[in-house]
Amino acid sequence: METNNTLLLVIFILIFVGIFGYVIFAKIKRRNTSWTGTVIDKNVTETASSSTNAQRNQSNSGIMFGGNRNAINRNYTLRIKDDVGKEFKWPVGDGFYESVQVGDRLSKQPGTETPVKISNTNTI
Repeated sequence: METNNTLLLVIFILIFVGIFGYVIFAKIKRRNTSWTGTVIDKNVTETASSSTNAQRNQSNSGIMFGGNRNAINRNYTLRIKDDVGKEFKWPVGDGFYESVQVGDRLSKQPGTETPVKISNTNTI
C-alpha cells in the first residue's frame, strides 16, 4: 500500500514540475522572440465567472451572508502580420490595446514582453 502512495506522490510531483517547467519555458520563449509587423485585427474576449460565497447563519433562519459575485474577465489580443508574412495573435494589456489601431506598425525586441509602436495609421 505504501508503494502505491509513493508512486502516486512521484507522479503528482512529476506532473507539477512538468507544468511549471512548461509555463517557464513559454514565458522565456515569448520574452526572447522578436518581430516587426502590422496590426491587422484587434479582439477582446470576455469570460464571465461567478462564485457563490453565500453562507447561512448558525440558526438556519434562511438569512444569507455574501451572495453571488460575478466578474467579467477581458483578454485583449492583437492579430499581427509580420514582415515575413506570418500571421499570429499577441496578447496585450488593456492600455496598450486601446493605444493601438489596425494598420499600426509594431516592433517587439528580445528581452521585452510588450511590443512598441513604430508608426501609426494617423501619420499617413
